[in-house]
Amino acid sequence: MPLRDYRDLVEANAQLTQWVMSEAGNRIHDTARTPPLTRFIDTEQAMLKLLPSAPPKCARWTQAKSASRLPYSGGTVPLLRTMATCRTERRCANE
Repeated sequence: MPLRDYRDLVEANAQLTQWVMSEAGNRIHDTARTPPLTRFIDTEQAMLKLLPSAPPKCARWTQAKSASRLPYSGGTVPLLRTMATCRTERRCANE
């Protein structure tokens, strides 16, 4: 069993990788009836795509700023106060 003794995250990851590749990934899965590593290689690996070269822009949801009524050619129409708008920014607020 992995992770009985480890000194740092690197060693813990090495132990877990070795355990998955030798034991856990080669067991017959109860539901799929195949080893998870075999299923991954045969069906899922080909569907993986490369990550984009640039990180995605973070979105920040804010309350919409609008008038309570929207003018149009026949008069005005009331607006919902629960509308929200998404504004993308170069960096997230929590960075």
